[in-house]
Amino acid sequence: MSRAVNVIWSGMLVATVFGVVPAAVTLLSRALTAARQIERYTAEALDGGVKIAENTASVAALKDTIAVAPKLLRAGSHIERHSAEIVAALGPGTSGGSTNGRAQSGEAQP
Repeated sequence: MSRAVNVIWSGMLVATVFGVVPAAVTLLSRALTAARQIERYTAEALDGGVKIAENTASVAALKDTIAVAPKLLRAGSHIERHSAEIVAALGPGTSGGSTNGRAQSGEAQP
């Protein structure tokens, strides 16, 4: 019986050393490679997300500008109307025509 036990133990030891251990090492190596790829892809995704966040930060500012735009347009029309009233109050021939705030062609540019 002792001889049979030694043969079984020897056979299992050989099978373990030359079969199970190399298979386990191969599987662990593949798992490590996959984990490193996942880590690299996660870092790339994080970098891409940060860049997207940086590029879309101006969208909030644009929404604020769009919200204020109607007020600016109303203010511009009020200024234009009041400018016309001022020109009319000064009398004809004093403005030299409407220039919308631009210098006349004969005036010096700063």
